[in-house]
Amino acid sequence: MTNMTINPPSVPKRDLVDDFLDGAGKVPMPDNKLLMPWEKPNVRKDVKKAMQLVLSEAYMLKLQYLADKTCKSQARIAREAVERAIDTALEALY
Repeated sequence: MTNMTINPPSVPKRDLVDDFLDGAGKVPMPDNKLLMPWEKPNVRKDVKKAMQLVLSEAYMLKLQYLADKTCKSQARIAREAVERAIDTALEALY
């Protein structure tokens, strides 16, 4: 009859520490693909960041006019326009 214990077989602590330290700071990358900063797994889609936007008076009035006519906020109109412009610029870059 085999003696049974309640303790599982242990792994030497040195191996656990080495494994932990070896993986510190590494971001998993599928297929060795270089990840762009916005593609990294720690980037959350639900987090919004604020920035200041300076517009000329004419563009500010245009933005206010669009907001009145479309029932969208000025911030939403500006955010959507900036996001489209960024995506277009990145497509042209690559």
